[in-house]
Amino acid sequence: HTVTAGVTTGERAGGVLVAQGGRFGGWSLYLREGHLCYADNCYGRDLVTVRSATPLPAGSHEVRVEFDFDGGPPGSGADVSLFDGDERVGTGRLDRTTAYYFSFDETLNVGVDRGTPVTDDYPPLRNGFDGELDWVRIELRGEPAPLSEAERERRAHAHQ
Repeated sequence: HTVTAGVTTGERAGGVLVAQGGRFGGWSLYLREGHLCYADNCYGRDLVTVRSATPLPAGSHEVRVEFDFDGGPPGSGADVSLFDGDERVGTGRLDRTTAYYFSFDETLNVGVDRGTPVTDDYPPLRNGFDGELDWVRIELRGEPAPLSEAERERRAHAHQ
């Protein structure tokens, strides 16, 4: 998947752009002291943070994270790339990912992380983005796995 955001930043901008899940499983795209960052927290045990090498200059930006899942069984690894426009500004590797879903009591937040923080890189409160967040787009890639006949039938009955 890809998460892209249109932002306007000041010098050393900070705060959450998008966060899903929390301390015990989730991910977050955010800025810290002007650096574009992505944190992936797998079950509260494995935290991987990818950070841009240099801070973003003040001004308008289209930033994004590209999450390239290895495929295979749920929980397999992934490569992560951060971009400022067309320029790749950071890369990282997740040896494993959260399988299936994050905790039931966390949400997807835009512009702030209202649940438990995905990472200690930002505080649990007052972690809202301090610039202007114009829009966020989340794109899923790939084709869904084909459904079995039994699954198609189950879904048809569930929606009657």
